[in-house]
Amino acid sequence: MKDNKDKIEIEFKKQFSELHRMIAELAVSEKDRNRLEEAMESRVRERTAELVKANEMLQAEIAERKKAEEELRSLKEAVETMQLGVTIADVKGNILYTNLAEAKMHGYEVEELIGKDVRILAPAENWNRMPVENMKGVNSYKRESINIRKDGSVFPVQLLSDALTSACGRLIGIATYCEDITERKRLAEELLKVNKLESVGTLAAGIAHDFNNILTLIMGNVSLAKMHANSGDKIPEILAMAEKGCRRAQELTQQLLTFSKGGEPIRKEADISELIKESTGLALSGSNARVEYSFPEGLWPVEVDEGQINQVINNLILNAEQAMPEGGAIEIRAENISVGAKEGMPLREGKYVKISVKDQGIGIPAEHLHKIFDPYFTTKEKGSGLGLATSYSIIKKHDGHVTVEAEIGGGTTFYIYLPASEKEPTKKKTEGEKAFSDNFKILIMDDEEMLSESIAKLLGLMGHTAETARDGAEAIELYEKAKGGGHPFDVVVMDLTIPGGMGGKEAIKRLRGIDPDVKAVVSSGYSSDSAMADFVSHGFNGVVVKPYRIEELIETLNKVIREG
Repeated sequence: MKDNKDKIEIEFKKQFSELHRMIAELAVSEKDRNRLEEAMESRVRERTAELVKANEMLQAEIAERKKAEEELRSLKEAVETMQLGVTIADVKGNILYTNLAEAKMHGYEVEELIGKDVRILAPAENWNRMPVENMKGVNSYKRESINIRKDGSVFPVQLLSDALTSACGRLIGIATYCEDITERKRLAEELLKVNKLESVGTLAAGIAHDFNNILTLIMGNVSLAKMHANSGDKIPEILAMAEKGCRRAQELTQQLLTFSKGGEPIRKEADISELIKESTGLALSGSNARVEYSFPEGLWPVEVDEGQINQVINNLILNAEQAMPEGGAIEIRAENISVGAKEGMPLREGKYVKISVKDQGIGIPAEHLHKIFDPYFTTKEKGSGLGLATSYSIIKKHDGHVTVEAEIGGGTTFYIYLPASEKEPTKKKTEGEKAFSDNFKILIMDDEEMLSESIAKLLGLMGHTAETARDGAEAIELYEKAKGGGHPFDVVVMDLTIPGGMGGKEAIKRLRGIDPDVKAVVSSGYSSDSAMADFVSHGFNGVVVKPYRIEELIETLNKVIREG
């Protein structure tokens, strides 16, 4: 019994000890489990934070990629719509990409160029090596060249090539930007022509003033001699020939003056059809060429210097006649046109009268067309090369434009564009209308004493009173004296330029201060001043250009005195 009790007690202690051990182990496991759970939670939190950060980075990357794609799309649209041609080629010269402007510039569709050798865009003589060889040692280079269209025609271009490299710096292709500079080249040639004309003008201006004074003196004395000569002898006929020679010299001087800044047109409203007919009739007097006119009703008037436009028409008609030695028809047309930006002409937008002069002659070789308006260029055995250069300068100074079309054996056509005027043409004086019917008192101011004296004598022979002054200061003194004495001058004729003295521009300002109603005419053979072309804004009532015939002076004086 006792033994059983001991056995039970021992077993119980054993089991209790085991239970205690198990409880102890269980306690330890629970602690580890808590630490494990804490570690796992910490890891989860870290991983979650990493995932959140990764997600944020992914979203930012997606946004950045969308932005890049949008910028790339905008860039592509810009490249596709830009006027500058863009071509990308690989190192072998094969075209990988080209935009619409590049394809259109060369007369192709975009699809026709993809995969082709880039050298298809330029004449063979311009490609002496592969394009990639031009990029060795440089990242980009700029040059002017000649490109070729699909139809074989060539045109000038400005090219900029950029090297395309890989991440490791290896050349993988070339991007080329192409600009058609045809218009720029044309404008540069126009500017060169203007510069040439200005250089000739410097020479012309140095001669013209003195020469015109001499011519005016000669013409005045010829007129005096004609008045004193008996009508029964040959002296009037001889003097008339001398006067005609002076007029020829005057025309030559006017051609030279056209190149100078002093050759600005003195404009008035005119009927261009009447002016053309009058100029053409004189130019073709005795010629075997005939003229066919085509002037529509309602042709707009123009505001021009009639003498200068007469030079232009005369030059073109003489050229046309000389191109047809066996005779033929010269077609002269005029029409109203409106010029806008789309025409691409070097003219301000607005209304113009377009004049065309067409002959049936031998034509002009293509290689000479761009030179025919250059001073001293001529293909004639006898010719100065000034006619067309003069015409070009005159039309430019009238804010117009002149062009030419020609082909060998097909004749030549010149086109002139003159700005239309809103004013009515000035009516010309009728035949026999008297210049003066009263006696007038006239003051002539000029530094050329012989010239002013001869003009004064001519006016005196016509029944008028004329006095002379050597410069502006003397003219003002004489004017004040006459006005104070009760016998004022009716009109003052003033030379614009007085070397070493007061000229007409300053003198008229002072005279206006003395007498606001003074009537004055400005006169000069040459001046770079705008007072000749825009005399009214400088205080004058009229203008007469040296050299002038006495009839021209009288007509101007009559208009100023009677009409102001």
